[in-house]
Amino acid sequence: SWSSRHPLYYEAQPLVKKWSRIVLQAAQQQFQDNHLEAARSLIGRIPSSSPVYPSARAALERWHQQWSRAEVVLAKAQQALQQQDWTTAAAQVRALAALGNDAWQAHQVQTLAQQIRREQQGQALLTQAVAMAATGDRHQLGKAMRRASQIHPSTFIHGRAQIYLDQWSDRLLSLGLQQWYASELTQAITLARSVTPNPNRTKTAQQLIWLSQARQMAQQSLSSWRTSPDQLVKLYQAMMLANRISPDSPYYGQAQSSITTWHGYLGDLAKLQTAEITGRLQRIDSLKLAIAQAQQIPLGDPVRVRAQTLIAHWRLTIEGLEDRPLLVQAHQLAQSSTIPNLQAAIATAQKIELNRALRHQAQSWIYIWRNQIQAMEDRPLWQRSQQLASQGHLAQAIAQALGIAPGRALYGEAQAAIST
Repeated sequence: SWSSRHPLYYEAQPLVKKWSRIVLQAAQQQFQDNHLEAARSLIGRIPSSSPVYPSARAALERWHQQWSRAEVVLAKAQQALQQQDWTTAAAQVRALAALGNDAWQAHQVQTLAQQIRREQQGQALLTQAVAMAATGDRHQLGKAMRRASQIHPSTFIHGRAQIYLDQWSDRLLSLGLQQWYASELTQAITLARSVTPNPNRTKTAQQLIWLSQARQMAQQSLSSWRTSPDQLVKLYQAMMLANRISPDSPYYGQAQSSITTWHGYLGDLAKLQTAEITGRLQRIDSLKLAIAQAQQIPLGDPVRVRAQTLIAHWRLTIEGLEDRPLLVQAHQLAQSSTIPNLQAAIATAQKIELNRALRHQAQSWIYIWRNQIQAMEDRPLWQRSQQLASQGHLAQAIAQALGIAPGRALYGEAQAAIST
């Protein structure tokens, strides 16, 4: 703004010229970067008194002309690309190249050529994807999704591909929900994950993944035959994960129904854990209390199967505790190994009724003690036969040994001796 009368005017002019050239170079760079308004703003900062001003205005006018001519060519090219008219689009690349040879023009030519390549590649990818999805097979649909997702989002063909992507996504999500109902949760998650590349269905796919993962966690919690605090934690985590599904989700109803069901299971699981702790005391009154607690779990509850198994185990334990004194008493009687005491031991063991926990064990000991009685009863006859045989009276020895009846404890041993 200094006039020629200013004392520093002539000293400042070389600097104004130098700085103006720098600004012109910056404007040139902005234009080459496709920022015409930024270039115009920079040119406007060069004062009219600068020696560079005329050339700067001339450059700006040239840029405007190039920009205007290029806009016409580019508009025609964009229309051709929308219609997939590759011949016309390629002609516009040549027309654009003929407008000039500066860096900006070269950049525009390169950009348009790249756009045409992306459109052609996108069309090829969409054609392949549509062919893959034609069978309707879920694996092929997943492949089609992945193929179509490779189409560049800046292309016109991407909008057409999005229609297919939404249709295929809805089909895969429907199949995934069917797998969820069938408890094929790994398959449901796989199908939902194949949809996540589609931004229009990413949220819905993620919610199906959460719904399936929550059910997996709940099943893991309810599948163990022994309860633990970790099971309660895992079931609670399943409820929390399902609760992340928003009310606007198509899976909100399934999530809320599952949460309600699992909440009931959570209480039943806690009851069963309490019963198990009580049953570990191994006392009759504690075991009966554990059975009563476990019987509170309703029919149809997944925990009910485990509860019934534990109840059966605890009932056997109670029977064992109740009948153990009889078996101990029988053993004490049998220790003297006399026939009367062995008979008393047998009579005591027979007090353990059929279908009781220790009945099989009692029967085994009854068999042993009866064999002992039979051996003691037949021992004199067996000894006489052995004595006769040692004296050479074999016929008499055989006659004595034949007195041991079949099924008796020493019968096998007597028959072997008779054969000898």
